[in-house]
Amino acid sequence: MKRPWLLTQDGQRTSLWIANVLSVTALVALWIQLSFVEAPRQNVSQIDRSNLSECLLEECGRISELGGLEPESMKVTQGEFVNTIRIEFVNHGRLVGEREIWLELRDQSGKWLEAGRTKLELSPKGKTFVEFGFVQNVSAIEAGVLKLQY
Repeated sequence: MKRPWLLTQDGQRTSLWIANVLSVTALVALWIQLSFVEAPRQNVSQIDRSNLSECLLEECGRISELGGLEPESMKVTQGEFVNTIRIEFVNHGRLVGEREIWLELRDQSGKWLEAGRTKLELSPKGKTFVEFGFVQNVSAIEAGVLKLQY
């Protein structure tokens, strides 16, 4: 009776060679995943104070400089001393990290009223939001022009 092929020396060499090829293939796939998918998500560029980009909050769309981050909704909540502007973002690029962003409020004529800045915590899952505290009344905020600066 003939022995099973794994019990022969040629069978054992072949199975070890196949295992080594599969291991190297898995390591190459891991390196590709880390280099081209995970690393860009964690390298969130920080704000350049000398060269700010801005867009009207209602018209921003996907912001390519921030990995496809897109403002989705804005809500103004009245407080006792400070009115809160909460902006929700969709993190299309699934970035991970922290980034400073600014929000500027101007009236309809273009006169500067107020500005604020905050840290945006980016995570790959779920909604991302920021809150700005402004002292202008709610009607001035809703009637004004909000510019997102990044």
